[in-house]
Amino acid sequence: MEIEKETSDRITSLRFLLVVFVVFIHNDFRTGLNVPSDVVFNQSEVGLWIQRIISGGFATGAVPLFFLFSAYLQVLKSDLYGVMLKKRVKSLVLPYFLWIGLYLACKLVVVKFFQPELALKENNILSWTFADFIHNVFGFSEVEFGNPLAAEQFWFVRDLFIYILVSPVLIWLIRKAPVLFFIGITAFSMYARVVFDTHLPVAFFYYICGLYCGILKINVFKSADRIPWVVLLSLFSILIVCKYYISDSYFNSNWFVILTACFIFLKISKIVVQNNHSLSASCYLSKFSFFLFAIHAPYLVLLAQQIWYTSFPMETPFFCMFEYFGVAIVVVILGTTAGFVLRNVAPPIFHLLNGGRS
Repeated sequence: MEIEKETSDRITSLRFLLVVFVVFIHNDFRTGLNVPSDVVFNQSEVGLWIQRIISGGFATGAVPLFFLFSAYLQVLKSDLYGVMLKKRVKSLVLPYFLWIGLYLACKLVVVKFFQPELALKENNILSWTFADFIHNVFGFSEVEFGNPLAAEQFWFVRDLFIYILVSPVLIWLIRKAPVLFFIGITAFSMYARVVFDTHLPVAFFYYICGLYCGILKINVFKSADRIPWVVLLSLFSILIVCKYYISDSYFNSNWFVILTACFIFLKISKIVVQNNHSLSASCYLSKFSFFLFAIHAPYLVLLAQQIWYTSFPMETPFFCMFEYFGVAIVVVILGTTAGFVLRNVAPPIFHLLNGGRS
């Protein structure tokens, strides 16, 4: 099936923006959340809610949309299974191990030469067990939500490739029992609790939704366009409040927050593509979306955070907000610039690290 130009443009227009929100997720000091014990942190209630709305609200739709787009484009491209796997090895598997390998090498160097006091079993690669390597390279443990410990954001690449491997079975189930399968996968995504990969229920749901959209020729962008902004934003506002005040035991408000956040991004894409300048800029920046995703964590974010809160102590609400936006912006600029420089200085290396995306 041919991909409509508007649909292709709208997907491309969101790629870099969604990764920017992923950066905000990983730079999210909040009252009672992620704050280092040695840091004085004095956040206001307003600042707390700004971060809840961005990192705990809008940003939660970023990675689910990547799963949906990947599955949707997979169906529309209709590659043979072997051809598809060959492409995904280049775009997912190879950069996965290259980046994980780079981060493990960095960890070895940092611990050995700069932090010898951390040369404990869990920090010293040379003393790791087989299980330690599995958890650092692949994740699938109760530690850090099942993320690969070497670079937590790569759970997305890991899970996406696994879903692609089993996609023929998923597509068969969709064609054989579309309603029953959708009900089952929705219930699983809303109520399942998976310890070894806590992202699994939601990520799997949006990948399945992408397959449904491709198979049934559902244009999610047009569906989102039909929802008035006032309705969508009002619903989002109610749900974000419910998320932090109502227990998931009664109502999984976070599931609906993610859903509304996805529709908000889908609607934003129309605004982007309607302006030639914003469309051109987003298309250019999309070339660096995977690179920024890969390079921003763990070390770039951690380094920027430590320099920032050492230089600007978060002792007042202003400096708490200053860190939240400042570090995220700096990381986005540095990560994108690194990709731009590497692309121009050493194109083959950029090509490999970027999964063949030029």
